[in-house]
Amino acid sequence: MKNQAEIIDVNIFREISKSELNKTNRFLTGWLETKWQKSQIDEGKEYTRPWTEKGRFYAGFCETLYHVLNWYKLWKIVRFKHIGWNIDEKVVSNIKDKFNLLIKAALDDCEDSRYRGFLEKYEPQIISHYTAIDYKFQNITGKDISNILDFGSGIGRQAFHWCSQAGINFVSVDATESLYLLQNKVYSLLFPDKLREYFYEPQRFLQDNFFASRDTLYHLPTWRLDLLPDKYFDMITCVQVLQEISKETLHYVLSQFRRIIKKGGFLYIRDNEFWTPTHKIRVGRELFKQGWELVFRYTGEEGKDIEGVPRLWVYTGADNNKYFSHKKRIKRAFFPTYPLRANLLKDYGLPI
Repeated sequence: MKNQAEIIDVNIFREISKSELNKTNRFLTGWLETKWQKSQIDEGKEYTRPWTEKGRFYAGFCETLYHVLNWYKLWKIVRFKHIGWNIDEKVVSNIKDKFNLLIKAALDDCEDSRYRGFLEKYEPQIISHYTAIDYKFQNITGKDISNILDFGSGIGRQAFHWCSQAGINFVSVDATESLYLLQNKVYSLLFPDKLREYFYEPQRFLQDNFFASRDTLYHLPTWRLDLLPDKYFDMITCVQVLQEISKETLHYVLSQFRRIIKKGGFLYIRDNEFWTPTHKIRVGRELFKQGWELVFRYTGEEGKDIEGVPRLWVYTGADNNKYFSHKKRIKRAFFPTYPLRANLLKDYGLPI
Protein backbone atom coordinates (compact mmCIF):
# COMPACT_ATOMS: atom_id res chain seq x y z
CA MET A 1 0.00 0.00 0.00
CA LYS A 2 1.23 3.49 -0.81
CA ASN A 3 2.43 5.57 2.12
CA GLN A 4 -0.64 7.53 3.15
CA ALA A 5 1.46 10.49 4.30
CA GLU A 6 2.95 10.93 0.83
CA ILE A 7 1.88 14.16 -0.87
CA ILE A 8 0.25 14.06 -4.30
CA ASP A 9 2.52 15.26 -7.06
CA VAL A 10 0.75 18.06 -8.92
CA ASN A 11 1.54 16.45 -12.28
CA ILE A 12 0.00 13.15 -11.17
CA PHE A 13 -3.11 15.03 -10.06
CA ARG A 14 -3.38 16.75 -13.45
CA GLU A 15 -2.68 13.56 -15.39
CA ILE A 16 -5.38 11.51 -13.62
CA SER A 17 -7.86 14.40 -13.73
CA LYS A 18 -7.34 14.85 -17.45
CA SER A 19 -7.87 11.14 -18.10
CA GLU A 20 -11.14 11.06 -16.13
CA LEU A 21 -12.73 14.30 -17.27
CA ASN A 22 -14.64 14.71 -20.50
CA LYS A 23 -17.43 16.80 -22.00
CA THR A 24 -20.06 15.11 -19.85
CA ASN A 25 -18.51 15.74 -16.43
CA ARG A 26 -16.10 18.65 -16.88
CA PHE A 27 -18.65 20.99 -15.31
CA LEU A 28 -17.81 19.39 -11.94
CA THR A 29 -14.26 20.76 -11.83
CA GLY A 30 -14.88 23.99 -9.91
CA TRP A 31 -16.24 27.49 -9.77
CA LEU A 32 -17.15 29.68 -12.71
CA GLU A 33 -15.68 33.11 -13.32
CA THR A 34 -18.08 36.03 -13.12
CA LYS A 35 -17.78 39.08 -15.36
CA TRP A 36 -16.77 41.23 -12.39
CA GLN A 37 -13.98 38.91 -11.33
CA LYS A 38 -12.79 38.62 -14.93
CA SER A 39 -12.65 42.40 -15.29
CA GLN A 40 -10.56 42.71 -12.15
CA ILE A 41 -8.07 40.22 -13.55
CA ASP A 42 -7.94 42.12 -16.83
CA GLU A 43 -7.02 45.28 -14.94
CA GLY A 44 -3.87 43.54 -13.76
CA LYS A 45 -4.87 43.04 -10.14
CA GLU A 46 -3.75 39.88 -8.41
CA TYR A 47 -6.73 37.73 -7.45
CA THR A 48 -5.99 34.28 -6.07
CA ARG A 49 -9.41 33.04 -5.06
CA PRO A 50 -10.24 29.62 -6.55
CA TRP A 51 -12.73 30.94 -9.08
CA THR A 52 -10.00 32.95 -10.82
CA GLU A 53 -7.59 31.30 -13.21
CA LYS A 54 -4.54 31.91 -11.01
CA GLY A 55 -6.29 30.80 -7.85
CA ARG A 56 -7.18 27.42 -9.33
CA PHE A 57 -3.57 26.27 -9.60
CA TYR A 58 -1.60 24.89 -6.68
CA ALA A 59 1.31 27.14 -5.70
CA GLY A 60 2.91 25.00 -2.99
CA PHE A 61 1.81 24.49 0.59
CA CYS A 62 3.04 27.72 2.15
CA GLU A 63 1.72 30.08 -0.53
CA THR A 64 -1.60 28.28 -0.95
CA LEU A 65 -2.16 28.14 2.83
CA TYR A 66 -1.44 31.86 2.97
CA HIS A 67 -3.99 32.64 0.26
CA VAL A 68 -6.72 30.44 1.77
CA LEU A 69 -6.30 31.86 5.27
CA ASN A 70 -6.53 35.31 3.69
CA TRP A 71 -9.90 34.39 2.18
CA TYR A 72 -11.43 34.08 5.63
CA LYS A 73 -12.34 37.62 6.63
CA LEU A 74 -11.57 37.53 10.35
CA TRP A 75 -13.42 40.77 11.01
CA LYS A 76 -16.59 39.05 9.79
CA ILE A 77 -16.24 35.57 11.27
CA VAL A 78 -15.33 36.88 14.73
CA ARG A 79 -18.94 38.03 15.22
CA PHE A 80 -21.16 35.66 17.14
CA LYS A 81 -23.43 36.57 20.04
CA HIS A 82 -23.73 33.55 22.24
CA ILE A 83 -27.29 34.30 23.41
CA GLY A 84 -27.27 31.11 25.45
CA TRP A 85 -25.17 29.01 23.05
CA ASN A 86 -22.27 27.22 24.69
CA ILE A 87 -19.29 26.71 22.39
CA ASP A 88 -17.06 24.02 23.89
CA GLU A 89 -13.64 25.53 24.52
CA LYS A 90 -12.05 22.07 24.37
CA VAL A 91 -13.28 21.77 20.79
CA VAL A 92 -11.92 25.24 19.99
CA SER A 93 -8.57 24.34 21.56
CA ASN A 94 -8.27 21.09 19.59
CA ILE A 95 -8.99 22.86 16.30
CA LYS A 96 -6.56 25.65 17.18
CA ASP A 97 -3.82 23.09 17.84
CA LYS A 98 -4.39 21.70 14.33
CA PHE A 99 -4.09 25.15 12.75
CA ASN A 100 -0.92 25.89 14.71
CA LEU A 101 0.62 22.63 13.48
CA LEU A 102 -0.18 23.52 9.86
CA ILE A 103 1.24 27.03 10.21
CA LYS A 104 4.44 25.66 11.73
CA ALA A 105 4.80 23.15 8.90
CA ALA A 106 4.27 25.90 6.32
CA LEU A 107 6.86 28.16 7.96
CA ASP A 108 9.41 25.34 8.00
CA ASP A 109 9.18 25.20 4.21
CA CYS A 110 8.63 28.88 3.38
CA GLU A 111 11.28 31.35 2.22
CA ASP A 112 9.12 34.17 0.83
CA SER A 113 8.98 37.02 3.35
CA ARG A 114 5.47 38.03 2.26
CA TYR A 115 4.01 34.73 3.35
CA ARG A 116 6.27 34.22 6.35
CA GLY A 117 5.34 37.57 7.87
CA PHE A 118 1.63 36.83 7.58
CA LEU A 119 1.86 33.28 8.95
CA GLU A 120 4.16 34.24 11.84
CA LYS A 121 1.61 36.78 13.06
CA TYR A 122 -1.50 34.72 12.29
CA GLU A 123 -3.57 33.92 15.39
CA PRO A 124 -5.91 30.94 14.67
CA GLN A 125 -8.24 31.54 17.63
CA ILE A 126 -10.93 33.25 15.55
CA ILE A 127 -11.08 30.70 12.72
CA SER A 128 -10.97 27.88 15.30
CA HIS A 129 -13.97 29.35 17.12
CA TYR A 130 -15.74 29.82 13.77
CA THR A 131 -15.17 26.13 13.00
CA ALA A 132 -16.35 25.06 16.46
CA ILE A 133 -19.63 26.91 15.82
CA ASP A 134 -20.19 24.65 12.80
CA TYR A 135 -19.47 21.59 14.95
CA LYS A 136 -21.94 22.84 17.58
CA PHE A 137 -24.82 23.23 15.18
CA GLN A 138 -24.00 20.03 13.30
CA ASN A 139 -24.60 18.17 16.58
CA ILE A 140 -27.58 20.16 17.79
CA THR A 141 -30.01 17.22 17.59
CA GLY A 142 -27.88 14.95 19.77
CA LYS A 143 -28.16 12.03 17.32
CA ASP A 144 -25.18 9.74 16.74
CA ILE A 145 -23.19 10.65 13.64
CA SER A 146 -20.61 8.23 12.26
CA ASN A 147 -20.40 8.79 8.49
CA ILE A 148 -19.88 12.36 7.28
CA LEU A 149 -19.42 13.94 3.85
CA ASP A 150 -17.84 17.39 3.65
CA PHE A 151 -18.64 18.80 0.22
CA GLY A 152 -16.38 21.67 -0.86
CA SER A 153 -13.88 21.24 1.98
CA GLY A 154 -11.86 24.44 1.55
CA ILE A 155 -8.93 24.25 3.93
CA GLY A 156 -10.29 20.98 5.34
CA ARG A 157 -11.22 22.48 8.71
CA GLN A 158 -14.45 20.47 9.15
CA ALA A 159 -12.27 17.37 9.60
CA PHE A 160 -10.13 18.91 12.34
CA HIS A 161 -12.38 17.87 15.22
CA TRP A 162 -14.49 15.16 13.59
CA CYS A 163 -11.42 13.11 12.66
CA SER A 164 -9.96 13.58 16.13
CA GLN A 165 -12.67 11.24 17.43
CA ALA A 166 -12.83 7.46 17.29
CA GLY A 167 -15.24 5.61 15.03
CA ILE A 168 -15.79 8.44 12.51
CA ASN A 169 -15.68 7.91 8.76
CA PHE A 170 -15.11 11.27 7.12
CA VAL A 171 -15.27 11.85 3.35
CA SER A 172 -13.81 15.07 1.96
CA VAL A 173 -14.77 16.11 -1.59
CA ASP A 174 -13.46 18.97 -3.72
CA ALA A 175 -12.53 19.68 -7.33
CA THR A 176 -10.35 22.76 -7.60
CA GLU A 177 -6.67 21.87 -7.90
CA SER A 178 -5.35 24.46 -5.42
CA LEU A 179 -7.82 23.47 -2.71
CA TYR A 180 -7.67 19.74 -3.34
CA LEU A 181 -3.88 19.58 -3.11
CA LEU A 182 -3.91 21.83 -0.05
CA GLN A 183 -6.39 19.46 1.61
CA ASN A 184 -4.18 16.50 0.75
CA LYS A 185 -1.21 18.15 2.46
CA VAL A 186 -3.33 19.15 5.47
CA TYR A 187 -4.77 15.66 5.93
CA SER A 188 -1.34 14.08 5.44
CA LEU A 189 0.05 16.22 8.25
CA LEU A 190 -2.86 15.89 10.68
CA PHE A 191 -4.24 12.40 10.04
CA PRO A 192 -1.64 10.39 8.08
CA ASP A 193 -2.80 7.00 9.40
CA LYS A 194 -6.46 7.67 8.58
CA LEU A 195 -6.07 9.14 5.11
CA ARG A 196 -7.23 7.20 2.06
CA GLU A 197 -6.42 9.40 -0.92
CA TYR A 198 -8.09 8.78 -4.28
CA PHE A 199 -5.10 10.03 -6.29
CA TYR A 200 -2.75 7.53 -4.63
CA GLU A 201 -4.58 4.48 -5.99
CA PRO A 202 -7.91 5.25 -7.73
CA GLN A 203 -8.68 1.56 -8.28
CA ARG A 204 -8.86 0.92 -4.55
CA PHE A 205 -11.93 3.15 -4.34
CA LEU A 206 -13.72 0.78 -6.72
CA GLN A 207 -13.39 -2.20 -4.38
CA ASP A 208 -16.46 -3.62 -2.67
CA ASN A 209 -16.83 -2.57 0.98
CA PHE A 210 -14.00 -0.05 0.64
CA PHE A 211 -16.05 2.43 2.67
CA ALA A 212 -16.90 -0.12 5.37
CA SER A 213 -13.82 0.52 7.52
CA ARG A 214 -13.88 2.79 10.57
CA ASP A 215 -11.71 5.72 11.65
CA THR A 216 -10.98 6.61 8.04
CA LEU A 217 -10.61 9.89 6.18
CA TYR A 218 -11.45 9.43 2.50
CA HIS A 219 -10.46 12.13 0.02
CA LEU A 220 -11.78 12.12 -3.55
CA PRO A 221 -12.69 14.58 -6.32
CA THR A 222 -16.19 15.87 -6.95
CA TRP A 223 -16.50 14.02 -10.27
CA ARG A 224 -16.22 10.70 -8.38
CA LEU A 225 -19.20 11.21 -6.08
CA ASP A 226 -20.65 8.25 -7.93
CA LEU A 227 -18.25 5.97 -6.00
CA LEU A 228 -19.94 6.73 -2.67
CA PRO A 229 -22.36 4.03 -1.47
CA ASP A 230 -26.14 4.50 -1.36
CA LYS A 231 -27.80 5.46 1.94
CA TYR A 232 -24.42 5.65 3.67
CA PHE A 233 -24.11 9.08 5.30
CA ASP A 234 -25.51 10.35 8.58
CA MET A 235 -24.57 13.92 7.70
CA ILE A 236 -23.47 16.04 4.76
CA THR A 237 -21.89 19.44 5.37
CA CYS A 238 -21.80 22.33 2.87
CA VAL A 239 -20.22 25.53 4.17
CA GLN A 240 -20.08 28.54 1.82
CA VAL A 241 -20.23 26.42 -1.32
CA LEU A 242 -23.71 25.68 -2.76
CA GLN A 243 -24.23 29.23 -3.98
CA GLU A 244 -20.82 29.40 -5.65
CA ILE A 245 -21.16 26.50 -8.08
CA SER A 246 -22.92 26.36 -11.42
CA LYS A 247 -26.58 25.48 -11.87
CA GLU A 248 -25.65 22.22 -13.59
CA THR A 249 -23.26 21.26 -10.77
CA LEU A 250 -25.82 22.11 -8.10
CA HIS A 251 -28.50 19.88 -9.64
CA TYR A 252 -26.02 17.01 -9.96
CA VAL A 253 -24.75 17.42 -6.40
CA LEU A 254 -28.23 17.56 -4.86
CA SER A 255 -29.23 14.40 -6.71
CA GLN A 256 -26.13 12.66 -5.33
CA PHE A 257 -26.92 13.88 -1.82
CA ARG A 258 -30.36 12.32 -2.02
CA ARG A 259 -28.83 9.03 -3.17
CA ILE A 260 -26.13 8.72 -0.51
CA ILE A 261 -27.92 10.08 2.59
CA LYS A 262 -29.66 7.78 5.03
CA LYS A 263 -33.33 8.39 5.74
CA GLY A 264 -33.29 10.64 8.77
CA GLY A 265 -29.79 11.85 7.89
CA PHE A 266 -28.82 15.53 8.05
CA LEU A 267 -27.61 18.21 5.67
CA TYR A 268 -25.78 21.09 7.34
CA ILE A 269 -25.55 24.30 5.31
CA ARG A 270 -23.89 27.55 6.28
CA ASP A 271 -23.80 30.38 3.76
CA ASN A 272 -25.27 33.77 2.94
CA GLU A 273 -28.81 32.82 1.98
CA PHE A 274 -29.58 35.83 -0.20
CA TRP A 275 -26.28 35.91 -2.09
CA THR A 276 -26.46 33.99 -5.36
CA PRO A 277 -23.46 35.01 -7.49
CA THR A 278 -23.39 31.99 -9.80
CA HIS A 279 -26.96 30.70 -10.12
CA LYS A 280 -30.44 31.92 -9.18
CA ILE A 281 -31.77 28.66 -7.77
CA ARG A 282 -33.59 28.74 -4.45
CA VAL A 283 -31.66 25.95 -2.79
CA GLY A 284 -34.13 25.54 0.05
CA ARG A 285 -37.02 25.02 -2.36
CA GLU A 286 -35.05 22.41 -4.29
CA LEU A 287 -34.24 20.58 -1.07
CA PHE A 288 -37.87 20.57 0.03
CA LYS A 289 -38.96 19.21 -3.35
CA GLN A 290 -36.42 16.40 -3.04
CA GLY A 291 -37.61 15.23 0.36
CA TRP A 292 -35.67 17.37 2.85
CA GLU A 293 -37.27 19.22 5.76
CA LEU A 294 -35.71 22.16 7.58
CA VAL A 295 -35.37 21.40 11.31
CA PHE A 296 -33.10 24.25 12.44
CA ARG A 297 -32.15 27.70 11.25
CA TYR A 298 -30.06 30.14 13.27
CA THR A 299 -32.25 33.18 13.83
CA GLY A 300 -29.57 35.77 14.53
CA GLU A 301 -29.08 38.65 12.13
CA GLU A 302 -26.64 37.77 9.39
CA GLY A 303 -24.09 40.50 8.75
CA LYS A 304 -24.26 41.79 12.30
CA ASP A 305 -24.38 38.70 14.47
CA ILE A 306 -22.98 35.79 12.51
CA GLU A 307 -21.20 35.15 9.21
CA GLY A 308 -23.33 32.78 7.16
CA VAL A 309 -26.64 31.38 8.38
CA PRO A 310 -26.36 27.83 9.83
CA ARG A 311 -29.26 25.55 8.83
CA LEU A 312 -29.89 21.89 9.43
CA TRP A 313 -32.09 19.82 7.12
CA VAL A 314 -33.25 16.24 7.68
CA TYR A 315 -33.96 13.82 4.84
CA THR A 316 -37.50 12.41 5.06
CA GLY A 317 -37.74 10.95 1.56
CA ALA A 318 -41.15 12.55 1.04
CA ASP A 319 -42.26 13.44 -2.50
CA ASN A 320 -43.05 17.14 -2.23
CA ASN A 321 -43.12 17.90 -5.96
CA LYS A 322 -46.92 17.80 -5.82
CA TYR A 323 -46.91 21.11 -3.96
CA PHE A 324 -45.28 22.81 -6.94
CA SER A 325 -47.79 22.01 -9.70
CA HIS A 326 -49.14 25.03 -11.59
CA LYS A 327 -52.64 24.36 -10.33
CA LYS A 328 -51.60 24.36 -6.69
CA ARG A 329 -49.36 27.39 -7.12
CA ILE A 330 -52.33 29.37 -8.50
CA LYS A 331 -54.48 28.25 -5.57
CA ARG A 332 -51.82 29.37 -3.11
CA ALA A 333 -51.65 32.76 -4.82
CA PHE A 334 -55.40 33.40 -4.50
CA PHE A 335 -56.05 31.44 -1.31
CA PRO A 336 -53.11 32.05 1.09
CA THR A 337 -54.37 29.45 3.58
CA TYR A 338 -54.09 26.65 0.98
CA PRO A 339 -52.77 24.06 1.65
CA LEU A 340 -53.06 23.30 5.34
CA ARG A 341 -49.38 22.32 5.39
CA ALA A 342 -48.34 25.79 4.28
CA ASN A 343 -45.88 25.96 7.17
CA LEU A 344 -43.87 23.20 5.49
CA LEU A 345 -43.60 25.18 2.27
CA LYS A 346 -41.65 28.04 3.80
CA ASP A 347 -38.12 28.41 2.64
CA TYR A 348 -37.10 30.49 5.64
CA GLY A 349 -35.77 33.51 3.82
CA LEU A 350 -35.99 32.23 0.24
CA PRO A 351 -39.62 32.67 -0.88
CA ILE A 352 -41.28 29.87 -2.78
